Amino acid sequence: MISKKKIENFLKEEFKDSDVFLVDVNINSANFIRVFVDKPLGVSINECYEISRKITGEFDRDEQDYSLDVSSPGLDMPLSVTEQYEKNLEKEVQVVGIDGKKHTGILKSHSQIGIELEETKKIAVEGKKNKQWITKVLTIKFDDIKTVKVVISFK
Repeated sequence: MISKKKIENFLKEEFKDSDVFLVDVNINSANFIRVFVDKPLGVSINECYEISRKITGEFDRDEQDYSLDVSSPGLDMPLSVTEQYEKNLEKEVQVVGIDGKKHTGILKSHSQIGIELEETKKIAVEGKKNKQWITKVLTIKFDDIKTVKVVISFK
């Protein structure tokens, strides 16, 4: 079985002079390898095909029998690497905390420690009859985050 680390190291070397970045590599017990790649403006089918060819050129299928799928991460996949956070700045995301609380807002920034999320919601304000729209910036540490996903909108 080909190790995940070997594939990751190979692809990081391949991508070092390009804007393509590695999101994840999954290998199951049946030796089915799924590689997720992306880039700031999105990765094309042709680019996925070329990456697949490079992998099969490096890792001989006669030595190791494996199936390979190279694609961009789906819209339903959570953000997992720094480049994905960078790509999705100023976009609406939903953050689910490890405590189960959900926050939806605009991803304003990210760092090694966590993210800043601009959340706007209607809340009851003391002294006011109707709920008011309040915008606040939340700083959320990665240690407190279960998932961050881009909100898909058809507006």
